[in-house]
Amino acid sequence: MSDMTAARIHKEEPHLIPVKTPVHLEWLRRQRNRPLLMKYFRQTRPITKSQQKQWRKNLNRKNARLFIVAAGGRWIGYVGFNPIDWRHKHAEFGIFILPEFQGGGHGKAAMRLLLEYGFVKLKLHKIYSDVIDYPNERRFEFYRKLGFKKEGRNKEHYRKGGRWFDSIPFSMFKSKSKK
Repeated sequence: MSDMTAARIHKEEPHLIPVKTPVHLEWLRRQRNRPLLMKYFRQTRPITKSQQKQWRKNLNRKNARLFIVAAGGRWIGYVGFNPIDWRHKHAEFGIFILPEFQGGGHGKAAMRLLLEYGFVKLKLHKIYSDVIDYPNERRFEFYRKLGFKKEGRNKEHYRKGGRWFDSIPFSMFKSKSKK
């Protein structure tokens, strides 16, 4: 990617594209399998095409909303809710911005779009994430700057690479969200 392309993408506000097609799913699978990103996910091994297909088949579309983050005509990341608990009006979110597009404010802008969608359109009461305490203080600061609050710590909750990691739940309530 040229410096001019990178500069244009970093200046453009991102928008969200609903994940609907096999092309979207394959792009997500390839990105989730990138070692720089995979270490932050719950998955412990690369996702195969058949696993991705089975996941999509089992995914209850009523209980999930998945989006590709796009800017400057490029797909630069992902945000989404999965699962959504309609009865209790809460949803777990996930996000990643590709490393080459981080630092330009795209993650924050994409999360603001997702939060607005969740609290306004879906009428959720609570939006949360269960974050693996893998060394990356930037993620925790990112959540705090958006207004998420740390709820506690689940000791040795996930096993990756032969090691145990804590998980840290972060949440935001509709009444406490930044307008």
